[in-house]
Order: sequence, then C-alpha cells, then structure tokens
Amino acid sequence: MAVFEKGSKVYFHQTQELAQFEVMQSKKAQKRAAAKAKKERRTLMLKARCFLNKAVVIEVEGDIEGAQQLHGKASNRRAHAATL
Repeated sequence: MAVFEKGSKVYFHQTQELAQFEVMQSKKAQKRAAAKAKKERRTLMLKARCFLNKAVVIEVEGDIEGAQQLHGKASNRRAHAATL
C-alpha cells in the first residue's frame, strides 16, 4: 500500500507485488514467443503449399524428376514446421 499526500488530501494506492509483476512479464514473453512460432509455422506451411502446387504443374508438364524434388522440398518444410 502506498500513501501519497498532496496538500490537505491523502491518497492510498494499492501497489502490486514485484513477484506478480515479474510473472505477468514472463507470461507476456511466452505469448510473444508463441505468436512468433505460430507465424513462422504458417509461413513455412505456405511455402510448402506453394512447392506442392508447383510440383503438380510440373507433373502435368511431364517433368517427373523436377516434381519429385519439389515434393521433397515441401515435405522438408512441413517437417520443419511440425518441429516448431
């Protein structure tokens, strides 16, 4: 509890414990880290989807080896996203 006097008035303010403040700060940091990981996962999945779309187009054109390479890249991106 903090007490402030200003002129003839006295103000009381309930202060927060330092331990509570640190816990709240660490929760914010955890939320930020989770949001960052989620964003990275999303971008990796979008890249993997792009590689798969390109692989389908290449398969239609008849380049099987190129399609297999793009499928491999897409699966690597998905595997990396799963580990995040």
